[in-house]
Amino acid sequence: MNKKYLAVVEWIIAIILLVLCYRLSPLSCGHFSAMKAHEFSEKTMHYGPSKIIKEVDLKNRKVYLCRYKNWISADVVDKRLIKWHSGSSLFGYPIDYTKKVSYTWGTAGAYDKKDSLLRVIGYVNDPAITTMILEAHKEKSSNIETLKYKLDDSHMFIFVLTDKKATYLPSTIKGVDKDGKIVYESRLTY
Repeated sequence: MNKKYLAVVEWIIAIILLVLCYRLSPLSCGHFSAMKAHEFSEKTMHYGPSKIIKEVDLKNRKVYLCRYKNWISADVVDKRLIKWHSGSSLFGYPIDYTKKVSYTWGTAGAYDKKDSLLRVIGYVNDPAITTMILEAHKEKSSNIETLKYKLDDSHMFIFVLTDKKATYLPSTIKGVDKDGKIVYESRLTY
């Protein structure tokens, strides 16, 4: 048999084996950009494409606050090794235009189980509300942490809390007007 022919066959077999190894390895999954991982996440849930309102950067994790038609969502993507992957959950929530504030919340764990994440998202229908306030506490703790979010033209808000040792739980969500007066208040149940 011709040595050149044998060398070509060996290279073809080597390339086929490399492609198979890559396709079967964890490196074949994921995306090199967080945005592509988010878009893939939406496609797998048959949701979107949505308009990204805000991106929250948490080092090896990103949370995207999005709007699609009359729905709001918060999508988490995680970075593992060198690629970005769909996170623990993409959840959408319909906007209820009969309420002053339409909101939802959820917790998510990281793929490596090293931290947890609390997301509270919503849409404000009351034009008097200019700022949203979230009061939350760590599980098994009574210390309340207060976060504020100044609304923009999107009328949407997002609160993100993360901790490596404890899970955050939301307590109360409030909407205040430009003078700081509470216009809306709701206790969050779990």
